[in-house]
This record gives sequence, C-alpha cells and structure tokens, in this order.
Amino acid sequence: MKYLNIIFILFFLFAGTAAFSLESTDAITQAQFAEYLVNSLGLTSLLPDNPSTEDYFSILAARGITPPGGFEADKTLTNGDMAIILERSLGLEDEVIKKLTGEEDKEKLLAMLININGAVQVKKNSGADWTAAQERMTLAEGASVSTDKESSAILQIGSMGGIKILDDSEIIIKTLDYNPDKTENVLLYLARGDMIVDINDIRKGAAFKTATPVSVAAIKGTTYKLSYNGQNMEVEVTDGAVTTYALDASGNRTGDPVTVNFNQFLSQSGNQYSGNTQSLSQALANSINSQAGSLQNMIQASLNITMSQAGSALSPADAQAAIDAGAEIAVQAAIEALANAGVNINGPINSFVTFGEALDILSQGINPQTLGAEGYQPPLGGTRFGPNAPGFAPENPASQS
Repeated sequence: MKYLNIIFILFFLFAGTAAFSLESTDAITQAQFAEYLVNSLGLTSLLPDNPSTEDYFSILAARGITPPGGFEADKTLTNGDMAIILERSLGLEDEVIKKLTGEEDKEKLLAMLININGAVQVKKNSGADWTAAQERMTLAEGASVSTDKESSAILQIGSMGGIKILDDSEIIIKTLDYNPDKTENVLLYLARGDMIVDINDIRKGAAFKTATPVSVAAIKGTTYKLSYNGQNMEVEVTDGAVTTYALDASGNRTGDPVTVNFNQFLSQSGNQYSGNTQSLSQALANSINSQAGSLQNMIQASLNITMSQAGSALSPADAQAAIDAGAEIAVQAAIEALANAGVNINGPINSFVTFGEALDILSQGINPQTLGAEGYQPPLGGTRFGPNAPGFAPENPASQS
C-alpha cells in the first residue's frame, strides 16, 4: 500500500514523463532525483517550457546544490551522493564543516568529566541518585560531582578550560548555557572542599563564575584555588585576578566587592571578609600552578580526542575539499547533520538509492503546495524541503495560493 501511494503521488507529479514508469525498487538516477528535488524546493517557476535535464541541474547548481564531482544524468544515485545533495539543499554545509574540523564538539561540549581518580560520584540532577562517574561523561546544568578522600576529577568546560575537583569535595553545575553566538554563561558552586580553577581568556559576552554558600567569584582568564569548609572561604590567585563579594545568609550580595590579584589570597569567615588580601607563599603558588598545568594538559588531550572522534581535525579548507570530493568522512558528517535536522539516511554510503527510498526521504519534509499535486497529503508536520527550508524563500508565489 505504501508503494502504491508513492506511485499515486507520481501520477500527479510526473505524469507523462519517463519517471512514471519506474518501480519503487528501481535504482534512481541523479537526473530523476534532481527533478524531484527542484519540485520539492519550490523552484519550478524558474524552469523553461519543456525543461531538459540540464535545466534542472543548472537551477540546483546555481544554489550550490550538487553531488560530489557534479551532476551526471545517467549516474545512479548513492546514499553518499544524496547526503551531500541534501545537506547543501538544507543549508547545512557549515554544520558539516564544524563536524569535520572538530569545532562543533569543542564549543558545544561544555561539561565533561575526565581524569577520574579514585571514588567519584555524579548526580545528574537534584532529584537523581548518586552513581559512579565514568570517564568522558558529559554533564548538564543541575548536575553534581562528589569526590571521596584521596579522589579527584577534572571537569572540562569546553575549550574555556576547567576545574580540578580535589578530594572530599562537591561541586554543583548551577548554570551552563551555550548560545548560538558562541557565548557561554557558567556558574559552578562549591558546596564543600577545594577546587583548582584554570580558565583561558574568555571571549566577549561570556561569563565564568564560581560560588560558595558565602561568596561569589567572577573571573576572566584566571588561575586560582577556591576552598570552603562549611563556614570559611578562601581564594588563592596565581594568574590574572578574581573579583569576589560576600553573600548574606539569604544569598544576597553584601558589602563591596574585593579584587584578589596575582599571587594574593583572601580569607572570608562566615559572611564577613577577614582583613585585606595577602601575599601567597611561593610554595603554595607553585603547588597551585603545578596542578593547574596538569589540568590544562589533560583538557588539551581531551580536546584532541574529541576532535579525532568528530573527524580528523581537518582545517576548514580541507574539510570543504573533503565534502566536494565526497570523502567517506565528509559523507558520514553530512548524514549526522541531516539526522540532527530530522532527515534520516540509512544504509551503506555506496549503496544505490531506490525510487521508493528517494521518495521516502523527500517525504520527511515535502511541502505539498510546492509540489502542485492536488489531493496529495504528506506526513504530518512535513515541511523540511518546502520553500521555508533554510536558505530558501518561496520563488513561486502562485503555487502558494
């Protein structure tokens, strides 16, 4: 019945053409797929009377929509060809390049546990149970991490840097925002214990803060140690500066902020600062810097792993070349990007696409108005390949009435 419906669709779409003679299990050519795609993208108003195959190819190519190596009329369409054609149709090329260069994962992967030593537990949210932490576990806003005695872990905050959670400590990820404009807003709460913080220079618009029940510290490109024992807070800075302010019992800011500069520390007893900033001893500064250096090495190694998993950490130019050539790594990245957009391509990348499979793929988002098939009902919510698809505006107003 499914394939009968597809043939019924084609009767309205392509009656009088060679396409109507196809069976659902026949392999589809690039020329035939180009015809269906031009229709589904609402670009038929650009066609001349009695259009040729080259006319369909030209309309798509003018918009950068081509398979690797360009269109070949009689070449059988493969899953790989279709993936590249569709990611370009949907304006997903930048997303594919980010996958190939590793930039997508570096930026979006904001919280990951690495270098876990000893007994470390994680609570995914306030209502969840504590479970054993796993290496390279990703954490979202609201998650908590707890270390036992003689245990530790690093919480990597994307490419910003991260913190080392020392033994007998607990942190809560209070805020973890990532925005499309590449800004982050991070607030880590130290419920008890100690942590070493090493954050790179933060780009404009981003914010990184740490807090205890009695204080908040805002930073920008800083290395420091923050400690809280249930009553007293201490911050020790070895690079950059930290601006900190006290909180009252209700969590409201109290008093004036204090800036703790390079090689200084500040102690706070309860909700009151105990004197002015003081100089760090060289031994303590060396200890903090040594741990921070180890932390950064671990984070860089983790980023390298992330990029190698996303692809081969290609340069943007090499990534574009891989897409143009239809390299397997580029095709797989395109299939992932399409899946994220709700378009699923299954099967080996070199297998041929059948007529039925092609129509199934397009029916995941065909806009019936652009097809001009009276009575045709697409799947519920299907608008993926219509004139409102990313990068396209309706070009045939008459077909929208």
